[in-house]
Amino acid sequence: METAMADSQGNVEPRYDVELISIGTNSRRVARTVASFADLRNEEAKELLRTAPVLILRNASYATAEGARDALERLGATVEMRAYDVEAPRPEPGSVPPMEPPSKLRAAIFVIIAVIIFIALIFLAAIGSSFSQCTGTNLL
Repeated sequence: METAMADSQGNVEPRYDVELISIGTNSRRVARTVASFADLRNEEAKELLRTAPVLILRNASYATAEGARDALERLGATVEMRAYDVEAPRPEPGSVPPMEPPSKLRAAIFVIIAVIIFIALIFLAAIGSSFSQCTGTNLL
């Protein structure tokens, strides 16, 4: 029984809602900030702010919610942040996680090696061509 409870607790992830309680005195800048965090156009954000208190972020990570709260409070707005837990998706047993794409460094090294091999092949072809011209025989 304890293992089932411990297993379910390990699968919980905190998420946050951010609610704008009041706009304050700087409504234009608050509207721009809300638009940037809520993926809205400025006009949509202004319309949304007229109905304050209003939920501007739902199911956000801590960093996103805290960033929005700090930015809005610096502009004089009153903001409330509420935390709750959601169950994080768990990979199915036996499934293979997707491979990460190669890092930029690996990709750069691969390109450099490919260029070196290409130059070496051109050099060898030139040597073979000059050898066959001098001796009159083909290497291949």
